[in-house]
Amino acid sequence: VDVETSAARGALARDVNRRVRTALLGQRYWSNRFVGRAEEEYQLFISQYRRCSVSRRLAVAAVLLGLSTVYDAVVNQRPASFVALRTAAPVALLVVGSLLCRLRATRRWWRLAAVVAACCAYGSVLSADAVEPDGAWEACDKDANSVWQLLWLIAAM
Repeated sequence: VDVETSAARGALARDVNRRVRTALLGQRYWSNRFVGRAEEEYQLFISQYRRCSVSRRLAVAAVLLGLSTVYDAVVNQRPASFVALRTAAPVALLVVGSLLCRLRATRRWWRLAAVVAACCAYGSVLSADAVEPDGAWEACDKDANSVWQLLWLIAAM
């Protein structure tokens, strides 16, 4: 790495950065963990950054899920139980998970709230198929629904 190029970008050269991390901050060579208070500060920083990001992603997923499933419910005239399990419950669970990540009282458990909200919302989407009569499903519907559920699982997790 060219030192002048790094300095022009406002960054430290790679070897200087390594020396600062190992000598001043006590970063271990094998684990990349810091010694003492630096590790705790780093974990607090990452936790704060991730918490806001996860909360925002849960809210966006709730909005997108609501918008994408309402059209199907209206056009195909799905039963109310199907709409409740496939649209209303997952959206509500994701919004509640997002709020729990933001609230001061539940901030400590934000990771658990996010995982539980995403898993329960996905379970609700899957259970919606159980209330739909088998005769109403065509082969194309089953394939499209399976792909949609797998994509939703990947995006949510």
